[in-house]
Amino acid sequence: MSELVPSQLPLWILLLPLCGFVFNGIIHPVLTRGVTKTNNVISGAVATLAMVASFVVAWTGFRELAAGSGALHTTVYQWVAMSDFSVGLNLQLDRLSSIMALIITGIGSLIHLYSIGYMSHEKGAARFFAYLNLFCFAMLILVLSDNLLFVFFGWEGVGLCSYLLISYWYGESANADAARKAFLVNRVGDFGFVLAMCMLYAKFGTLSFAQLLSLITPDHASYLTGVAVLLFFAATGKSAQFPLYVWLPDAMAGPTPVSALIHAATMVTAGVYLFARMHFLFELAPAVMTTVAWIGAFTALIGGTIALAQNDIKKVLAYSTVSQLGFMFLATGVGAYHAAVFHLMTHAFFKALLFLGAGSVIHACDGEQDMRKMGGLRKALPITHATMLIGSLAIMGIPFFSGFFSKDEILFMAEAMPRGSMGLFTAGAIAAFLTAVYTYRMLRMTFWGEARTGIHGHESPWVMTLPLIVLAVLATFGGFLGVPHELAHSVGLPAQLIGEWLTPVVPAAALDLHAAPLSEGMVSIIAILLSVLGIGLGAVLFKRSFSLPSPSLGKLLEGKYYVDEIYQAVFVRPLYAIGDLIAKTLEGRLLQNLGSWMGIGSSWSGDRLRALQGGDLQVFALVILGGLSLIVAISLFWTNV
Repeated sequence: MSELVPSQLPLWILLLPLCGFVFNGIIHPVLTRGVTKTNNVISGAVATLAMVASFVVAWTGFRELAAGSGALHTTVYQWVAMSDFSVGLNLQLDRLSSIMALIITGIGSLIHLYSIGYMSHEKGAARFFAYLNLFCFAMLILVLSDNLLFVFFGWEGVGLCSYLLISYWYGESANADAARKAFLVNRVGDFGFVLAMCMLYAKFGTLSFAQLLSLITPDHASYLTGVAVLLFFAATGKSAQFPLYVWLPDAMAGPTPVSALIHAATMVTAGVYLFARMHFLFELAPAVMTTVAWIGAFTALIGGTIALAQNDIKKVLAYSTVSQLGFMFLATGVGAYHAAVFHLMTHAFFKALLFLGAGSVIHACDGEQDMRKMGGLRKALPITHATMLIGSLAIMGIPFFSGFFSKDEILFMAEAMPRGSMGLFTAGAIAAFLTAVYTYRMLRMTFWGEARTGIHGHESPWVMTLPLIVLAVLATFGGFLGVPHELAHSVGLPAQLIGEWLTPVVPAAALDLHAAPLSEGMVSIIAILLSVLGIGLGAVLFKRSFSLPSPSLGKLLEGKYYVDEIYQAVFVRPLYAIGDLIAKTLEGRLLQNLGSWMGIGSSWSGDRLRALQGGDLQVFALVILGGLSLIVAISLFWTNV
């Protein structure tokens, strides 16, 4: 753990988005006498400036860390302080949280700027920008807190904000249902988080990362296996891993900038961050970690296959995120935390770009999201097309775009790490192949060929295209922060800069490069061939039709393996039935009659007690005599005992 240096920078990184929330959530509506009368440009500008200012402070903190400073630390508030128990909101900017803070504030700033154009036709968007700022504030609490309890506050905060933003257009019942589904599925996982915190505090008496790191030893391995399982369960819900991934695609009901923020910043990648932060605990539960790796590989495959048959452009990207998160969990499961954080970063670049590009397409097509009604938009949307093409090349893993480096690093670690295997490598390689196929299909259906239903569209305004261009630059060059050793040595570039940066906080992977079954170069060659084959297969399969050759397989994938229907049958309907039963019996009979019973009881007791206030001396004498007799009887009883 790095040396702690007192600094107010972490506090300012956190407070600036909160100031934006206060302005758009309270001050601006009060000044204009109603949120519907607020000015969208003013709301968007203030919200964006708050995020840009937060990014500048985060960058300042990053530079201090790069100059050799220890972790920047702020004690904001001491919530509970007793002799053996204290809880405080302590903020800490170290090498891991600085990467996350830069992603949140940097990507967040671009999404806020883009939203000014995307929400320009929305009446009273101050509420939207207030939610966006609050969302980023919650994400920053999650990554800047130095203890597990306040990480949980941020964890719950992003859940609340995603609920508010997914149901932003709450007038449509489908949006409210999607928000409710996201909220409830995440609560299932959060139950594991709470239990894990209770177990850790019961054993070690603290939830501070630094103190847990110093107290946890291999002797606690058996106890910590249960904690690791519970934390993994929480991460499964938040990061949309099998079987709790079903909420993420439905979360597309909100405005597209919200989708970009959920997928690219620290909402769905919070589970990956938790693994990297708590690596010292998970390393003592190798069986759990192996399970994590296989769940990640399976999620990468299931997300990739479903994306092949989706026709909603945002649903394709949503299942793509599920698949890419699977890659990250595969990396954490084998102990390659650097590779997971590296892919988290590059994924933030190209997935934010793809979602904002999809939003630009939807904006141009007057809200249309079905790719079967698009086609031929390349000429009408030249900037959107060019930038989405770059984002697609990055996610496909085409050299030398950012996804090429980070995905290859995960594939190499999947077979080279001690907990890795050729089975995990094969699963990851197939998922990478599927990525190229479904991404090509998305581009083909949206931009290329002839227009199919007369939708022509128009390019988006500069406030929307500028973030696309910036993200395209990041998606192109961001991968050079993690150039693999063999390639770096051959071309004279520095190797694994991000790995070196993270090492003081997250130990580097214990790996013998020469002992790996496949070398880094061989893995890269295989990955490139798979990407090219995927593009080629997509070009052949979807030349004339956008359906899969097998109708039954297409129907299965379009139906998302009917997992939602299974959950409906196994969990939702029985729970609704139990709820109806309770409503009809407990509430309908017991509770409704309870009032009548209470009335009868009050009337009966009132009649009996009224005699005590009637002034009848004979009754008073009888009561006194009865009381004395009872006291005498009790006294005699205890005397004999």
